[in-house]
Amino acid sequence: MAVLGSGVDTVYPPEHSDLAAALVEQGALVSEFPPGTGPRSAHFSLRNRLISGFARAVVVVEATRKSGSLITARLALEQG
Repeated sequence: MAVLGSGVDTVYPPEHSDLAAALVEQGALVSEFPPGTGPRSAHFSLRNRLISGFARAVVVVEATRKSGSLITARLALEQG
């Protein structure tokens, strides 16, 4: 499963197109954004809420102070 920071019809970065195609066939592409929505930096923080919600556990081994990893960990704590 991949949770996107864009609409499901927009793969970002485009170099991940093959991976996205494989996930469509054997997994899932998930997004809360409507088709046609491009990637924006704010979308990735919002996306992390879904990632932490889908996960059984979130483990951060190393991260910078303002990293998305720490945002995801904080959201996981808030979600219990």
